[in-house]
Amino acid sequence: MKTNRLSLFCTFFIAAMFFICTGGLVCAAEFSADMIQSTPNYSVKGKIFVKGKNFREEIISPGGGHPIIIFRRDKNLIWTIMPKNRMYMEMPGTQKGQMLAQIDQNDIKDIAEKKYLGTEKINGFVCDKYKFTFKDKTRGTTTQWISKKLQFPIKIVSDTSNGRIVVEYKNIKETKLSDSLFTIPEGYTKMTMPCMPGMKGMKGMKGMKGRPFRRMNR
Repeated sequence: MKTNRLSLFCTFFIAAMFFICTGGLVCAAEFSADMIQSTPNYSVKGKIFVKGKNFREEIISPGGGHPIIIFRRDKNLIWTIMPKNRMYMEMPGTQKGQMLAQIDQNDIKDIAEKKYLGTEKINGFVCDKYKFTFKDKTRGTTTQWISKKLQFPIKIVSDTSNGRIVVEYKNIKETKLSDSLFTIPEGYTKMTMPCMPGMKGMKGMKGMKGRPFRRMNR
């Protein structure tokens, strides 16, 4: 995998972790939307699918490959799927001893100061606007516009030590979604997460050993 593609994935992953950490994910809504993310260096588009506590992001990578990130809060797992290589990475929703996928709005005070900024209408949805100032100064601040109807952030602005990251969801369509969107496809090989601290890296795809994933009956 090319270095720039790994960097692209890492940037999306960090933004998504902020999202889990401060979003709460208590909604029971089902919807899909177009996703736009901008950073100091580039903008990337994609899709998001949300079903209750779980969601899926499909990234349109400039280098091809279209990586997919699936967040399974019910399992406290995050999967990154690379269809082009038929591989996936798995990591727990745990970082530095905190169960990020289990942190909700009521517990956010343990990691950040939360300030209510009023209501705004974003992309057709009335939203509560909040600003979070993290106790860990390297995380900076995050502002979220959380839809009252969907109970889900539809715009997120993170000002970090690496610059500003903006994630926004547009063309939101409330619709029933298949459970298959939130599972690992059969025949995919598990690989090591290469860019998160505390996890062993990889020099490349070639020569990697892995075991194909076979979906278990549920």
